[in-house]
Amino acid sequence: MVKIKWFIADEDVRNFSAKEFDARHHESLWGYFSLTVNQREIGAYPQELIDAGILNKEDNIFYWFVNLAQGIIETRKGNQHCFNILSEGFGVLVMERRGEKIEIDRIHTPLEEPSEILWEEVVGCKELEEEVLRSGRELLAWMNENTPGLMNSRSVAHLKYYLNEIEHPQNMPFIPDLLRMTRPYFEAVMKVNFLSTVDFEVLQPHLKTAIAEASEDNDTAWLGGLKLLIEQWEIVHKTHFDLDDIFREQLKNAELMKE
Repeated sequence: MVKIKWFIADEDVRNFSAKEFDARHHESLWGYFSLTVNQREIGAYPQELIDAGILNKEDNIFYWFVNLAQGIIETRKGNQHCFNILSEGFGVLVMERRGEKIEIDRIHTPLEEPSEILWEEVVGCKELEEEVLRSGRELLAWMNENTPGLMNSRSVAHLKYYLNEIEHPQNMPFIPDLLRMTRPYFEAVMKVNFLSTVDFEVLQPHLKTAIAEASEDNDTAWLGGLKLLIEQWEIVHKTHFDLDDIFREQLKNAELMKE
């Protein structure tokens, strides 16, 4: 059994722009966070304090979500994923795949003493993935309603990227191939919609290569599809795609061709 609970206690974030949030709070959103694995709980979700309006910045909620997502992604590759539990000075969480299950170990690592395994729990991979996706989307929905200006931040884009990679793992290694399939006809719509959710830093270098290749081949249909992708990306992320002028110029006169 896996259960995630979180509560935003950082009221200051409501006053920040996306740029300020990234500069001052990169990958940091403070509040209460708890992860329950079978009968074990990490972190804290003090309902009585929340009900009383006593809000403390005890844990970094983004940090938890990003590391749990990275743990899922890395264990799929056969790698072990470890990260510090920020609310515990010497706490470490270790994730490792065991067939169709993931073992999660809580370890105490004092500076001058041997590490001690406090507990080891095993949960289904799919169950953990579904809970991280459910709760992560719940967090994004809360932010969209309460702090809509921060939906353009890099921190939110990173979280969206990791959630997408959990849900669509087969697509991530094939971004260059997917870009070649963005010519503007019906079958390409799904590719454009998926790629428009990818993080800017991941997509940009592949997109530049694709624009240069399409321009060299004078492939107006492909240029049109890439232009459509950028437009859709800007709608999804509600921000301007930072593309060099030379690439913008190559796309400027591209017409969307219907086939």
